[in-house]
Amino acid sequence: MNFANLFINFNLCTNRKYFETFKCLKPFVLQKLKETIHNNRKHQTGRPITTDLNAVIDAVYYLCESGAQFGSVENLFHIPKSTFYRYFNLINQSKLFERIYQQIIESIPPPNLLITDTFTVKSMRGSIGLGRNPTDRGRKGLKVSIICDPNRITHAVHLAPANVHDSKLLIHTIRKLYSIRRSVKPVICLADSGYIGKQLANDCLQHHIKLVAKPKKVNHSGKLSHILDPSETILIQKLRNRIELLNGQIRHFRSLMIKWVQSISSYSTFLFVSLLCITTHQLFV
Repeated sequence: MNFANLFINFNLCTNRKYFETFKCLKPFVLQKLKETIHNNRKHQTGRPITTDLNAVIDAVYYLCESGAQFGSVENLFHIPKSTFYRYFNLINQSKLFERIYQQIIESIPPPNLLITDTFTVKSMRGSIGLGRNPTDRGRKGLKVSIICDPNRITHAVHLAPANVHDSKLLIHTIRKLYSIRRSVKPVICLADSGYIGKQLANDCLQHHIKLVAKPKKVNHSGKLSHILDPSETILIQKLRNRIELLNGQIRHFRSLMIKWVQSISSYSTFLFVSLLCITTHQLFV
C-alpha cells in the first residue's frame, strides 16, 4: 500500500494534528484488524461480528492519547468492557500497530545518520519486566530505548527494566532496526556520554554502526574520556538534541508518561500507536 496516498487531501488541524493523522490511517488499520480477526477465528462459520471495529480503534487511540482508564471505554464508546478487552488482547498478541509501523518504515529510504537515547517511565500497575529505577527512589519502572534519524523518524525501539544501563540496551535496540541496509561505510549513530566505551563501540561496528558518543570528564584534571573529530563534534552539537524533541512528542500521549496498564505488551501497543501518528505526520504532512 502507498501510504502517501492517504495524505493527498489531508488538511492539518493545528491543535489536533496527531488525531487528524490517525484518522487518515484508520482505514488501513481497520483493514489489518479485520484480517487479524479472520486469521484468529477458530471457526469460519461462527456468528458474524456485531462489534463496531471503528469504535474499538478509536478507543485504543483515546486511551493512548488521554491516559484514561479502560473503564471509561464502555461509557464513551458503548463497547462492553469484556468485548474491548478481548479485541485489545488480540491487538497486543498480534502486534498489530507494530507490524503496520514496520511496514511504513520499510517503505522509506534507509537513514544516513542515527541518534539514540532512552527515557524512563514510572509504573503504577504490574511488575513483570520492570526494574527498580535508581533515579526515582527505587520505584518500579520501565526504560524505553529508541533509535531515530535527524528527521525524528523512529527506526528501532526496545523495552527493558529501568535498572538496566543505557549502554547495555543499545545492541538490543540496534538488532531491531527496520531499515538499515549494508553500505560501504558504517552508519553513524550519535549518543550522549552514557554510551562511551571501547567494547560497546566495537560491538556496534559488528552491526555496521559507528557509535559517536559525547565525551565526558573522567577525573578532576579535566581529562576527557576520548577525543572526537571536528566533524563529529559538529554533528553532536547540531543534531543529537533531535531525539530529545522526539521524546517530547511521545510524551504528548499521556498514557506513555506513566505505565498504567498491567503488561509490557499493552504499553508497547500504546507506544507504537504514538509512533505511528508521529512518524506519519513527519513523513507526509
